[in-house]
Amino acid sequence: CNCKAPLEGSQVGGKATCTLDECTSNCLTCAQDTCTQNQQLCVDPDQNETAVGGWLCECIPPAIGDAVVAAPATCLVDECGAALCDATGAPGVPVSPCPLQTCTNAPGGQECNDPSEARGDWVCRCAAPLNELNATGKAALCVLDECTTTWCSTCARSTCTDAGQYCQDLDSGVTGDWVCRCYAPHSGIDMPMQPTACELDECLPACATPTCAGTTCSSVGQQCHDPDHSPHSLDDWYCICTP
Repeated sequence: CNCKAPLEGSQVGGKATCTLDECTSNCLTCAQDTCTQNQQLCVDPDQNETAVGGWLCECIPPAIGDAVVAAPATCLVDECGAALCDATGAPGVPVSPCPLQTCTNAPGGQECNDPSEARGDWVCRCAAPLNELNATGKAALCVLDECTTTWCSTCARSTCTDAGQYCQDLDSGVTGDWVCRCYAPHSGIDMPMQPTACELDECLPACATPTCAGTTCSSVGQQCHDPDHSPHSLDDWYCICTP
């Protein structure tokens, strides 16, 4: 006796014991591709012909999650976990090197961080006080902004702000190159890692402080002269006659 499809089983000289594997068979209650399309494993724990609809979707390591009856499971993968390195090449798992190896093998050694359940969002973090750029899904470019970071030996800290100036790091990939810049309309020559000697020419058209000459001299055909450009020497400009 042979069982009728989709049942399986046969018996010589007697009644067959028929079974139904809902993971491999084609029937109304069968899994079809529900599990495999979600990169999961289909398991039918009870293949008795009367036990239908009890198949499970299970997560495939290194993914973890509870098996779900007759529906896809919610499988989570720590993309930075060592288990992902061991399972490289498994369904849904990227080829070598794994994220953890990518980060730890980066110059200077970086830390792998998986911020969410989404796939492909892992990042490599640089060791403090460095900051990372372009770090998603690959080794990071580690940089140091010496103007915003306060606890490195070459950082500006409050050097510029204490002088009433702002700090600019000319190259975040190089240390010791930050400069203090004057706020407009003041100007000055950059001096690495120290305040700039800011000057204010009250005769310049760009000068916008209350003590600036503006068009007072030029409006009457005269020249403006500011004898002292020190920011502490204000309202000392005067007009001179044009020869």
